[in-house]
Amino acid sequence: MIRRLFKNLRERAIIPPESDRDIVVLLHGLGMFKEHMVFAAPVIGQAGFDPLLIGYNSRWRNAPGIDEIADDIHRILKEAGIWNRKGKVHFLTHSMGGVITDTLLMTKRHALPADKIGRVVMLAPPNQGSEIADFLQDFGPYHWLFGQAGRDLTTQARIRPFDPPYYELGVIAGTKGYPYFVANMIMPGGGHAHDGRVSIESTKIPGMKAHFTTAVGHTAMAWNREALKQAVTFLKTGDFDWKGKSQIAMTATMPKR
Repeated sequence: MIRRLFKNLRERAIIPPESDRDIVVLLHGLGMFKEHMVFAAPVIGQAGFDPLLIGYNSRWRNAPGIDEIADDIHRILKEAGIWNRKGKVHFLTHSMGGVITDTLLMTKRHALPADKIGRVVMLAPPNQGSEIADFLQDFGPYHWLFGQAGRDLTTQARIRPFDPPYYELGVIAGTKGYPYFVANMIMPGGGHAHDGRVSIESTKIPGMKAHFTTAVGHTAMAWNREALKQAVTFLKTGDFDWKGKSQIAMTATMPKR
């Protein structure tokens, strides 16, 4: 039954060759599979987009770094002719998938058709690195499990000069540290200032268009109803739905990009 459910959800993420709708590329995070984003696919499809699930290797000690993964995603999109279709190409990412997308769009900017680049929504992205990666960086099994990709997620590794994003970027951060009990003792700011893996501050990028927070943990962000609803709203309008919400200041502590 579970296998059939995942099969049906994956089939909804196969783009019809004749479709001229905008595409939303779905990218998972560190150590996950493309199936981690499978529940987002029907939500994206019902919103009028064509979802495209893409997986990449971020497990075990031979896992490549973020730059190499971004190159691989760029190659996959190019070989599939995604940039040659009628619609725009948007991205909905979870965790490290956001860092990969930013790397791809910034380093390959001049190789991409400007009129086809759509909006980007990052769910719980460690844009300034993860404090959990800092805590585990000298722990042998962490390197064995996540390779260079895991090392690229430390806060020190993420300090680098970048240009401001030229694309429309919306970021959604989680504020629910439960059930990450150890993380609550490590992360700065207490249990509501992080999602158990990434602090709210670490999700921010100077130059982003909007930043939204919601009470959900890191892993569950990819299938959380509120997060996906807000993601769709941004993909459609370029902003989040602020009804009943207070828009927080879009500032960051990292060096200007």
